[in-house]
Amino acid sequence: MARSSGILALVSVALLVGACGNGGTTDGAPSTFSSPETTARPGTGASGTGTAASGATADERPASAGSGKCLDLASPVVTDAVAKLPSFRGVGYTALRGTDAREGACPELMWAQAYLRGGTGSSPEWVLFFDRRGYLGTATDRYVSFTSVTGNAGDTVSVQYRWLRPGDTTAGVSGGPVTVNYSLIGRTVTPDRDVPPEVFDGGASPTATTTTTARPASHCPEATPETLRSNAESNWGDRIAKPFTVDDVRCADEWATARIPARDAYPQNARLLFRYTGGGWSGVAFGSGFSCTEKGVPAATAEKLGCS
Repeated sequence: MARSSGILALVSVALLVGACGNGGTTDGAPSTFSSPETTARPGTGASGTGTAASGATADERPASAGSGKCLDLASPVVTDAVAKLPSFRGVGYTALRGTDAREGACPELMWAQAYLRGGTGSSPEWVLFFDRRGYLGTATDRYVSFTSVTGNAGDTVSVQYRWLRPGDTTAGVSGGPVTVNYSLIGRTVTPDRDVPPEVFDGGASPTATTTTTARPASHCPEATPETLRSNAESNWGDRIAKPFTVDDVRCADEWATARIPARDAYPQNARLLFRYTGGGWSGVAFGSGFSCTEKGVPAATAEKLGCS
């Protein structure tokens, strides 16, 4: 996979009208690291270049602090970041582990690990990064499993990845371990190596029983109005006038579009764009209108969706 490092909100009436007025759209996908050079994206993590340039100092109380800890899992900074993670089949996440340093001895780079609510040891999980200013993004652009943070000192967090191999049980994972060290430079988080691609989707490939190349399974049956509505609420719920519904779902390949129909609270329909990333459907874009191809949808798929 591509090196994961950079930094990975539907709208109320006023914001929707504003977006229509300037012809723009708003993206609300969670922030992720996509390359070592990428910095925090506006709307998901705090923007800025260097720590000194952003005004942070070594003795500044972290925005995530609480209960005497540098990173309080119940702080708004952490809970808001976790709420932005794409749901897995309509289920969200809860942060259960994180930097345990006490105030006064806070590392420059901090972390939290979010687990699927009601999940098991093999369920999806995410590692999120924070500095003293706030949320930076996630360690990977998709969920992982069998992952643990093994070290956190100064500006570095070490994450150990494991994965299933064919024949493994979830109690006997044999893939890995591989440790990736994430370092903070300014407000950019950079890994020292690629995350093994096997960590995604559990890592275990089905045993081949034929030489015929199988057509990838379609996830369109999972793109139900309720699933996409839950995803939209998870990604942009703080900007949606409630209650709201989602309809007119169209799906092709790994992409889907949907609509929030116009009603008294909305002057016109709002469109949504989703992509299946391996961990479920993730919100990509919303607005009164946008170009699917400009959002990364292949032209042939965009034609099927009726969204060029």
